[in-house]
Amino acid sequence: VNNNELITFSPSQVGEMTVAHVEELKKNPNSGVRAGIQELDKYMLPMRPGDLVMVIGRPSNFKTGLAFSIAKSQCDAIKFRKEENSVVVYATWETAVEESGLIALTSGNGLNRTNILRGIITDEDMEILKDSAILRTKEPMWIVGHSVAHRKERPNLDIESIVNAMEYIEGNGKEIKLIIIDYLQLVQAKGFSDKGSLVAHVTQECKNMVLRYACPIIVLCQARREVDLREFRLPRYGDGMWTSEIEHAADKILTVWMPKTSIPEGVEVPLLRTDYKIDSSPDLIFIAMDKQRWGGAQNIIKATIDFDTYRIKGSEDYSRALVTGIG
Repeated sequence: VNNNELITFSPSQVGEMTVAHVEELKKNPNSGVRAGIQELDKYMLPMRPGDLVMVIGRPSNFKTGLAFSIAKSQCDAIKFRKEENSVVVYATWETAVEESGLIALTSGNGLNRTNILRGIITDEDMEILKDSAILRTKEPMWIVGHSVAHRKERPNLDIESIVNAMEYIEGNGKEIKLIIIDYLQLVQAKGFSDKGSLVAHVTQECKNMVLRYACPIIVLCQARREVDLREFRLPRYGDGMWTSEIEHAADKILTVWMPKTSIPEGVEVPLLRTDYKIDSSPDLIFIAMDKQRWGGAQNIIKATIDFDTYRIKGSEDYSRALVTGIG
């Protein structure tokens, strides 16, 4: 098959392929990746093969946590459907593999992550951790990133490395259902000195990957500092750093804000209508569905974070809450 036949389609081919695609959707109405957050899933169409999903937020606003929450929900769905060869892939530039693993191994078993990171751990804690490590072998989540154990011989981790890692995972007989990239501005690529051009290139490479591996990709993205000048600091889809390309390439854009990063606990969150007033708290998060191709957008979800399990729960529709609109 030559390249022309791979990218050029006649009217009859378009019709046949589209009908076949819709028939597949009809046979599997519950296919696609869902966020696992009740109110958000009401608005957000399932993430399907070909979808590039961006999550934009300022530092320490639970971008990684949201991605982990979605990844865990997809892992649960894989196990429920007994898809033995299906996996989620989490690629990180921000944390070591051991640190990412610690989130999983201390989830829901009473272990204190902060104490462990300080080296404060009892023999009993260690036994619980080892048992959790055995359970982790049944979790269909692969991690791509740097390891503390391999720090001296670690290779350069760029976007090409991620593509090679996906090939390696598929070569192990796995079907990739979801890829998470954490995060966009840290991803490197050869031959770029200008940050804007680099980010645009990486964004396009991520878009290529969603088509190549027939699965959605969630890409985490740092928001600009200007967001911190607002009273209501939930970012908009245009607030990513060096990311004009995102506005065009992304099929869905979510934005996140934890009021605790700028508002003291117990102080009222500003710009909310009287019937939606709420005080800042350590586990409060706002999530906006700010762009969605083929579906509605501009929806805001208020939810709470369970830091023990790294899950988002207690979601509530806050789409009508803001006096002045998003941003």
